[in-house]
Amino acid sequence: METKGRVTKLSPSTPCGRPLRPDYGGNIFENTMRDGYEIIENRDETRSETTSPVQKTGHQLPKNEEICDKDGARNKALKVGRDSSCARNLFGSAKKLWNNLMKDCETEVLNLENELKEKATRIDDLTKSLHAKDEELQKLEVTFSHENLAIRDAGQKEVQRLNSYIEQRERASKDAELCANQLKAKCQKLESKLALIEQKTAQESLTSGSYSDDHANPGMLEVACKAVDKAIDDLVRVLYNISYLKTLPLDSVELEPILHLISPAHPTDFSRPIQVKYVWGHWILHQIFRDFENVFFDSDQWNRTSPLHSKKHALECFQSFQQKKSASSLEFLNSCGTFQSFFSWKYKCVFPTWLVDSSILPSGIVVNEYGHFVEGEIFYRFLDVAKAVWLLHELAFSFDPPASILRMARGEPYDKQFHDSVVHVDVEDGDAPSAKVAFMIRPAFRIRQSIVRSRVLLSTKLPQ
Repeated sequence: METKGRVTKLSPSTPCGRPLRPDYGGNIFENTMRDGYEIIENRDETRSETTSPVQKTGHQLPKNEEICDKDGARNKALKVGRDSSCARNLFGSAKKLWNNLMKDCETEVLNLENELKEKATRIDDLTKSLHAKDEELQKLEVTFSHENLAIRDAGQKEVQRLNSYIEQRERASKDAELCANQLKAKCQKLESKLALIEQKTAQESLTSGSYSDDHANPGMLEVACKAVDKAIDDLVRVLYNISYLKTLPLDSVELEPILHLISPAHPTDFSRPIQVKYVWGHWILHQIFRDFENVFFDSDQWNRTSPLHSKKHALECFQSFQQKKSASSLEFLNSCGTFQSFFSWKYKCVFPTWLVDSSILPSGIVVNEYGHFVEGEIFYRFLDVAKAVWLLHELAFSFDPPASILRMARGEPYDKQFHDSVVHVDVEDGDAPSAKVAFMIRPAFRIRQSIVRSRVLLSTKLPQ
């Protein structure tokens, strides 16, 4: 039996047998409604198509064909009912989906609106903060500009003040330099006059039998002794700093035998370790002032006969002193053969081989491997000592009679007329034990009735 009208084929992919439209990506609700209407329309058309063939043609159909036609119509009606139910279900699902989508969209829109409001609020706050910062920076800029101007003005004033001060100092320096040159010229004139006066006075004093120095204050000899003291102190400081003595405490068992090698000192003579350095002064004194009383103060003195001291010899000694006192030590060494002999002899006496090779002094500081003197600090310090002692000897023999040398023995009671202590001892305190000479560092001198005091180390611990 042939069925007229539109027949819709069921698709296995949908529950209603209709394929989904290709524009499903559009409005799903409108697509679903349109599909439902088409299904209903198809159902009506099917009903119309199932009209009896007798009605259409006016002919009576056979009975069997009529039954078959009824069954087919019933099946089609059932199919159309199922399609209608499926469409209704699909329409309900689509409507629910649409409502859910609308709710989700509304929620999302609200969330976006809230987020935009929050961001707008933050932007407003940030804008206000930036405006406030900008105003603050503008105020600071104004303040900084004022301060900068004030600093610049103050700096300019200070520069002007400094320039003025520098100009004043330059003028003062020029004035001082001019004044110094004038004073130097005056000093040179005075020195020339003084030299002439000293020479004239020396000649007159030798003729009259009295020296130019006052008997109560033999000034020139005292000044010469001060020069010897300074030179010895400089050499003592160098020797002490490099010697083994500096490392030994006063209670060391090694100190006493070393002291006995170069002095009569005992560890109990010292109140502080630094005072041990003066034993070097005693050792230098003991060696360099040996035979000071002899007019020939050099290494060849044993082969000479000392002349009788006369006024002529005294004048020659004084003139030699005047000529050589202004020369440097090195110039004096290179220009005077007699002083060269004296220097070499005394250098070997102060630094003998046994002392150089001992553990007291570092080895190799005095002579090199060829036996020549090493021109180091010790060499030049000792050269100053030798020159000062040589000039003192010349000046001592410029007196008529010559100045007498006074040597102080260990244990002598302190006498302020003869002793000048290198270390302070309160000898005026009546309750303190009496101070005595521990050892001598520089001898005393007598010129007629005047005394140049000796340099000694006093101690209150020597036995009575």
